[in-house]
Amino acid sequence: MSAIGMLDLRAEYAELRATIDQAMQRVLDSGHFILGPEGEALETEIAARVGVAHAVAVASGTDALHLALRAAGVPTRYATGFAMQEYSALEEAYVVRARHAHSWTRAWVDGRWIEIDTTPPDWFGVEEKRAPLWQGLSDLLRWAGFRWSQRAPLEAGAGAYALLAVLVAILVWRLLRGRRTARAAISLNVSLEVGL
Repeated sequence: MSAIGMLDLRAEYAELRATIDQAMQRVLDSGHFILGPEGEALETEIAARVGVAHAVAVASGTDALHLALRAAGVPTRYATGFAMQEYSALEEAYVVRARHAHSWTRAWVDGRWIEIDTTPPDWFGVEEKRAPLWQGLSDLLRWAGFRWSQRAPLEAGAGAYALLAVLVAILVWRLLRGRRTARAAISLNVSLEVGL
């Protein structure tokens, strides 16, 4: 018994490269990235190959499931949002990143909405491996910036203001004393130079 080989997309692309590149260029030139003449041609060709009157091209398995359930008469909703699976111990909260964007189908079954998701259960692990190496440092800096922006105005009692006044008085005294000392040293140097 021999193993079934995996689909080799590089070999498939190499074989069909000219056709695929021309089709991509036609889409780019037309500016119709969804629907448009290329999408209609694809749907017509799929319908003819399958032997049905109509076919609908969709972007994902979730889209296909959503339309199939609707065609079967099951009320559905297309839901979009974010999958909250990454917990940050630093913030003590879940982190939501752009790569956590997600979509799924909700179907009305037996008097309640249930979630139906075609996404493989390990997708989050795959996305996590693609995270940049500096993500931890970036998270720390963003967290520190957020905490800094959320700081409360300084509120101090009478004792703190008295201490501040004493410290300012000492600073002013030291600055003035330093100027007097500098002036005295200059006048001493001048008198010594004159006396020589």
